[in-house]
Amino acid sequence: MGTLDAGATDSGPSLVDASLDGTTRTDAAPVDSGVCCAPAAIWNASDGLLPNVDCPRWSGVNTAPANPTLASSGVTFSTSANGQNQYFMHTASDLFVGGDTVRIHFRMKLISSSSSVNSRSGAGIAFAFGPNRRKNFVFVEDGQIFVNSAENTRGASAAVLTTDAMHDYVVDVDVLNSTVKVSYDGTPTLSGALFVTATDTTTDYILWGEGSIYAYGTSVWETFEHDAWYPCPPPA
Repeated sequence: MGTLDAGATDSGPSLVDASLDGTTRTDAAPVDSGVCCAPAAIWNASDGLLPNVDCPRWSGVNTAPANPTLASSGVTFSTSANGQNQYFMHTASDLFVGGDTVRIHFRMKLISSSSSVNSRSGAGIAFAFGPNRRKNFVFVEDGQIFVNSAENTRGASAAVLTTDAMHDYVVDVDVLNSTVKVSYDGTPTLSGALFVTATDTTTDYILWGEGSIYAYGTSVWETFEHDAWYPCPPPA
């Protein structure tokens, strides 16, 4: 899923460069999504389960030498070279955008990040919604968070502490007006616009972890949730 641009940066969903065929799941026995019924998409490390075996289940991709690890502090993603990926995601079959907005909330700590391009980092989230797949990212690097203004163009950034402790990030996506706003530890910090990438025909998705083929790093995630989970029972 996703292809490489001739300009040597991701042309498709930039945090979705590895295969999503399920062959690199982080666990051989995920919860059967057909029998998993949950009112919201909330994952918390305190549940003691990796996201791909929790309910609701997240699809997982891992092309790094080792799997993500789970401890009481969170799930740790760790990649050590460009081209390695570790992330979890929901796609269109999981998502239901019942209104004009989507809220994504996560709590994480960056350990390290390295990138060969300034529009990627070794930890972040990606999202796309609607028939045109309007999208953006929130990337976390050492001392900075940023969004993009186009697929391979770094957008607005903010200087914040990212490696000292766990921090709370709330991302409000206005699908109707094509905007994104980011709060850091309860303070509005960053904003940008959604954009469309013609070569990205990927289904709607929400993705978190490390997925760029041009970055690598280590991060610990304590919680991740969003309000676009397809409700159970489904809407009429």
